[in-house]
Amino acid sequence: MIDNMKLAEGAGWHWEKYTLTIGGMQAMVLLSPDERLIEGHQGYIPDRTPNFTESLDACFKYLVPGRVVEITLMYASDGASCDIEDLKGNFFEGHVDTESIEEAWTKSALAFCLAFEKLMEAKDDR
Repeated sequence: MIDNMKLAEGAGWHWEKYTLTIGGMQAMVLLSPDERLIEGHQGYIPDRTPNFTESLDACFKYLVPGRVVEITLMYASDGASCDIEDLKGNFFEGHVDTESIEEAWTKSALAFCLAFEKLMEAKDDR
């Protein structure tokens, strides 16, 4: 099972503490790599973390830059596969079993995330 939060943190999403307007309680919010809380900001900030396993757009925007140099997506009636190459020339593969070619198209982001998760694990092992 893919951990969406682990993917987000691996892509540079970060936690920051903020104070709620009502009650003054402190909470944590997950922000994208290019976001920062404004000093003194108080209020509710909704969770806007992309669901990477369902959105190739989110994968390409946040996971690919600076980490992946080539992506190959393959579709067949029995599944979706993704091969990615990192900056050092290492290859990682993700595969999702499906019942039809149409389902395979909808699972391409999940196949990418499975491959990307292997890339992150390999990086952690070094």
